[in-house]
Amino acid sequence: MKLVSVRYGTQETVGLVWGDDLIDLGRGIRVYRLAKEGDPGPPIRSLAELLASGVVTGSRPFTIFLAEVVSFLDRHHLWPTLTIPGSPRLGPPIARPGKIICLGRNYAEHAAETDSPVPEEPLYFVKASSAVIGQDEEIVYPEGAERVDPEVELAAVIGRRARGLTPENALDCVLGYTILNDVTERSLQQRDLSAKQPWFRSKSYDTFCPLGPALVLTDEIPDPHGLQMTLRVNGEVRQSASTADMIFRLPDILVAITRHITLEPGDIVSTGTPQGIAPIRPGDLVECTIEGIGTLRNRVVAEKPAAAE
Repeated sequence: MKLVSVRYGTQETVGLVWGDDLIDLGRGIRVYRLAKEGDPGPPIRSLAELLASGVVTGSRPFTIFLAEVVSFLDRHHLWPTLTIPGSPRLGPPIARPGKIICLGRNYAEHAAETDSPVPEEPLYFVKASSAVIGQDEEIVYPEGAERVDPEVELAAVIGRRARGLTPENALDCVLGYTILNDVTERSLQQRDLSAKQPWFRSKSYDTFCPLGPALVLTDEIPDPHGLQMTLRVNGEVRQSASTADMIFRLPDILVAITRHITLEPGDIVSTGTPQGIAPIRPGDLVECTIEGIGTLRNRVVAEKPAAAE
């Protein structure tokens, strides 16, 4: 199943992509709960609220719960009443993740193009959740920046609380997959690295974490290690690789992280970018595509100068 964050009219909800239609899943779940439990529960305006409602951490896997909801809505012919009209705006699947953990140098050729050694164990860092934007929102090119690079990455959305994972059970905590564009102020990153300082700020400018356009649940992507991914700028291919080329596969990454850090529902774990990084400028259109998920599209704009007081 494929879920999206939807804004239409004055409404915000979780949408379900159903054929050519977009269904208000948030309202559909409330209809289902009213019929089954006599109480619709609170409004569901986001995937984060849906995760917090407990349907993921209960005894039923999330995909099974959703399958029950979809079957109920189908049997009672409720699709027409729940279809979202027009072309609504899509937000990021998780608007403010608790944590965004990214992998550095997880593709050998990318490590080579940055003159960096291949890590011996997963090398991870974080991006600020305030950097997250969604489909068709603008990447703001910071005033004074020297070089800004986009980076296409496969990201896992965590659905269950996880600590001390093993390679055998690591993927059990994954709810699904989305696309993350790890936008980076490369010149600032290099200065910080040269000074042996963290490169957090170069990764965390506002708008430097486009996310989306959809969350594809694990029932549609049972194995994330063979997906073609491409990054285009103004239609020109900059990056093209397969997730099969990862140095550390997702179970290894999750085991390494949860050895020290507890993952919570709604956290994002991004798996690194392949070779082909190159700068962007204001006016450029950046499109990140991953097989089975879709295309994340964002225009680059110049930062507006601060107004004089």
